[in-house]
Amino acid sequence: MARQQPGVVTAGTLQARGVNFVALVTAAALILALLNFLPALSLAPLAEGLA
Repeated sequence: MARQQPGVVTAGTLQARGVNFVALVTAAALILALLNFLPALSLAPLAEGLA
């Protein structure tokens, strides 16, 4: 792996450094975390209303 040459950088290449990459990874992690809790947050008032 250490001897492997870097790939060709094109318009579709996502650089794994810089602010854009950090923002993209952070946003993706935040969206996934929110999607885990959203069903419970939306169903709790509904269940409380039925009780």
